[in-house]
Amino acid sequence: VVELTESDRLFFERMDYDVIARKLFLKSDFSKEFLLAEFSIPANKFSSLFKVYAGCSFSQYIHNCRLDYAIKLMTENPSWSMDAIAQTARMSNGSFYAQFKKKFGMSPSEYRKMKRADRLNEE
Repeated sequence: VVELTESDRLFFERMDYDVIARKLFLKSDFSKEFLLAEFSIPANKFSSLFKVYAGCSFSQYIHNCRLDYAIKLMTENPSWSMDAIAQTARMSNGSFYAQFKKKFGMSPSEYRKMKRADRLNEE
């Protein structure tokens, strides 16, 4: 087990911010190798950084970034189909539906309906 320090936590937070702000998770070459090179992460700390600070594996981290982006797309583009949202978030339809249900406990369509109902209740 690799010991992580406070500077590792700060490093992860800066990297996470950069990945999201620059939408690096949408790049076709976004991978462990890409991050190792882009942020000069020591290879022996890579898995530990994600497990400790993101609370999941690197592959789940990618899914989470893309799902959060899909939620933003749904909100900003209410007329878009779920296929268009999945494609824009760089997920296959199967992965999008499975990962969405795993993370949010409902299908993307159910989520969209719930959010529409919430907005109507606020008006």
